[in-house]
Amino acid sequence: NLLSGFDHIYVYDNSGAFTNEDSLADIIELFPERVTRVDWPCKICSNRDGNEGERSSQYAAESSCRIRFGAHARWLGSFDTDEYLVPMGDFKSMGEVADELDETGVKVAVFKSSPAKPRLSLLENPSETEKSDGTFTPTVPADETFLH
Repeated sequence: NLLSGFDHIYVYDNSGAFTNEDSLADIIELFPERVTRVDWPCKICSNRDGNEGERSSQYAAESSCRIRFGAHARWLGSFDTDEYLVPMGDFKSMGEVADELDETGVKVAVFKSSPAKPRLSLLENPSETEKSDGTFTPTVPADETFLH
């Protein structure tokens, strides 16, 4: 997310709720001025084991972030650690996207989330990189993405 233009990231780390041995702290410490870790030892954040749809600790973390850091930010986004936004079209960074939203008076932006599906029509000739096992290295023009 830093590479796509976010100024700062707040990580609500619930690793400690599950183990004393794992934490995201070592990774977060690599970016001391740009990433803040908040210890968040809440266990209930599961879509399995009979808790389908139970996201109360995630909602509480989002609320905490808005209350603690919202006054210090122009925009706040909420993502899981495996999610990120990529600027597209004429935008080169998410900062430019935020500028455009400000200019048009948008106060809340909702971005569509869906499983990425390849747009095969945008792939350059896959037979050029095809391997004997049938896999290939996807290549696309420099100004395109093959996901939508």
